Amino acid sequence: FSKDKIPSDLDAIIIGSGIGGMTSGAILSKAGKRVLVLEQHDQAGGCCHSFIDKGYEWDVGIHYIGEMGSPQTLNKTLLDQIADGQIEWAPLEDDFDVIQIGYDEKSRRYPVATGLEPWRSLLKKQFPDEGAAVDTYFDLLKSTSKSSTIHGALKLMPMWLVKIVLASGVLRLFTNLFKPEYTKCLLDVVTGLTNNKDLQTVFMYCWGDYGCPPSKSNF
Repeated sequence: FSKDKIPSDLDAIIIGSGIGGMTSGAILSKAGKRVLVLEQHDQAGGCCHSFIDKGYEWDVGIHYIGEMGSPQTLNKTLLDQIADGQIEWAPLEDDFDVIQIGYDEKSRRYPVATGLEPWRSLLKKQFPDEGAAVDTYFDLLKSTSKSSTIHGALKLMPMWLVKIVLASGVLRLFTNLFKPEYTKCLLDVVTGLTNNKDLQTVFMYCWGDYGCPPSKSNF
């Protein structure tokens, strides 16, 4: 690296080529700006890149991403626009995760199926006496996912406008943001659905993906 290699007519310099830096650089470039992205590693990507060690390929961060298949989703549409459709996605395996509870001969294994409806059906086979709890859980998943666009819009608004929207109470009329599944933590919602400890664990198993325990995260 040398200062002499830096162009003098840049509009922006981005330090770090992780997913945030690369996305920002791509959007600025599409807006006609001259952008330089700096990275100290020998390859770009941050937590999105992979490496080979002793014959094995390792993912350093992201290992799966949802809503990138068919039909076309808003997330995939936005990513295609940023990356000019160059990113190719591999489908997940039918049982892409396995939840194991316990050790040795006392361990129980619960595969997680790809897709909400296949997973719902599989859970009813794994827990035949918990059909009502499974159905309620998936109904809550669908109802809360519908508000994700509202969440995104609120994050893009200036804070003064967000405060006005919240104070007006209009969100109570058109969203479910103030229902129990949003006002309670994940642990309270799930333990209110079933007393089956294994099923509770399965319902909450992916908290490690976002790093906040069920007692401190929303549903």
